[in-house]
Amino acid sequence: MNEVRTADYAFGLVTLAGAGFGLNPLFARALYAEGLSPELAVFVRFAPMSVVLLPVLPALLRQWRLALVGLAAGAAMAVGTLAYFHALTVLPVSLAALIYFTYPLFTILIGWLALGRPMTRESTVAAALVLAACALVVSPRGLDAAQLRAVALCFLSPLGFALIIHALSTWLTPMPLWSRMCAGIWGHMLVLVPAMIFMAEGPFLPRGPQGWSALVGLATVAALLPQIAFSVAAPHAGPERTAIGGSAELLTSLAVGWVALEEAVQPQAVAGATLLMAALFIARRQR
Repeated sequence: MNEVRTADYAFGLVTLAGAGFGLNPLFARALYAEGLSPELAVFVRFAPMSVVLLPVLPALLRQWRLALVGLAAGAAMAVGTLAYFHALTVLPVSLAALIYFTYPLFTILIGWLALGRPMTRESTVAAALVLAACALVVSPRGLDAAQLRAVALCFLSPLGFALIIHALSTWLTPMPLWSRMCAGIWGHMLVLVPAMIFMAEGPFLPRGPQGWSALVGLATVAALLPQIAFSVAAPHAGPERTAIGGSAELLTSLAVGWVALEEAVQPQAVAGATLLMAALFIARRQR
């Protein structure tokens, strides 16, 4: 009974964490309205977790070869996150979020091409669903040149996320959980600090209370608290419940675009989201 109750609580935490991650577009758009750059927004998103994990840094020296892999994977994820936040400046939130959630396809392809994992029936079906979703939601019609470039670059975000998934779940498993997280987060910072210094445009601090609220919300509600909750709860929730709870991120992002930001609801986006969630569940079912 206690194990069931713990799993139920963990599922609730995973769902709340997914919803928190899904608020990133809301806070990012508020910061952009204040003139702040995507580079600063992404830095703010990861900086608090890097501070929390500072005490773990010395432990990385004892497994420095694996730590380098984690740093590289984190750096790749940082590039993808920057691409996603830049996409949010010109693309509808629903389109950027749906592109990000094509990561099951990239995860499957990396496992097949780089790690020699066979394409199972589940992975093949999941990949086909993701491709069908892409065909529905990624269309050049009605997009200008800047938006088309943003669409192309935005696909770096699911690629980066797929790499960090494999790093955390496969390549870095000899490391303790918090060491894995530390390597990944500080890999982010290796990219984000130079990006903020050399690429960021505009002010480094918000001008008004709305901007400061968005800054604090992005750093805590959409980043630090969900990351801690997800890391603690996911092992107790199990892979199936984690997949279901984690999908709250996509649903929250879509709700942010359609409700909070008053973007038009596109039928193909709804259909694409349905296919992507189905692909996510199927991909997580394979052993």
